[in-house]
Amino acid sequence: MSIIERVAKPEYWYQPGQMLRRILRRGPLPEVAEVMSPWGLPMRVRPTETVGHAMYHLGVLDLAACEVAWRLLEPGETAIDVGANIGVFSGLLARRTGVSGEVLSLEPHPRIHAELARHVGEWVRLGIPMAKIRLISVAASDKAGVADLFEPESFDDNAGSASLEPTGSGSSHRVQTDRLDQILPKGKKFGVVKIDTEGHEPAVLKGAGAMLTDGTFRDIVFEEHGTPPTETTRILLDAGYTLFFIGRSFRGPKLTPPEERSTLPQWLPPNYLATRDPARALSRCLAAGWNVLRG
Repeated sequence: MSIIERVAKPEYWYQPGQMLRRILRRGPLPEVAEVMSPWGLPMRVRPTETVGHAMYHLGVLDLAACEVAWRLLEPGETAIDVGANIGVFSGLLARRTGVSGEVLSLEPHPRIHAELARHVGEWVRLGIPMAKIRLISVAASDKAGVADLFEPESFDDNAGSASLEPTGSGSSHRVQTDRLDQILPKGKKFGVVKIDTEGHEPAVLKGAGAMLTDGTFRDIVFEEHGTPPTETTRILLDAGYTLFFIGRSFRGPKLTPPEERSTLPQWLPPNYLATRDPARALSRCLAAGWNVLRG
């Protein structure tokens, strides 16, 4: 791939400094690196690993999903990050909803949770204006108890791949599980919920119980590697949500019907939006530009 092909991305053209850093970097990737997210939060990442590689080279992970969440979340609302990893999305949500909002961040993997906690602690120490992030080490599922959190053999290359679904012959950790309708405070509304649990999404949604059907969650951004209809998408449709695939052009995010996923470039991350207010979502995603890249 030529240098022009590598930098012909909005992540670079809307962030000239990031493009310059990419061009000037030479030699092998460092084991760890300090990066700054476009929304102003420092992070310590491993550039040889999937999340760290994206943050090191692009400055952002899953740009279109980040942009859609940013546009849909209102200042002062409460958001949820299920499968928070080291905190890229939690930090985005916290900066967007602001000091009057709140983010509930769920990450059960012990090592990854420690990295998440270190990042949040550093952001608090620096006094960066943002919502309070409540860290939860429990794994969201369809029942309370204890389960194995599996690491696939590729875990060292992608630390976001641990799952409660059995995967290969890698290591595992015993973790606490619980239902979202038991973890989350009762009677509260949530503006944006992000779910990335490596195939365990159906159990996470089932564990939400009536919260999924009574309007508790307005917008859900989730990952789905299968081709709809899948168990995850059927649960959401039956609960009254409208579904969109989260795509992108150079000029901004694009919400398209999920059945059009097969006609779009296959390199696009498999992220979808389930919303109780499709007109609002479509309206907010019409404007060109990338708000998250402007900080």
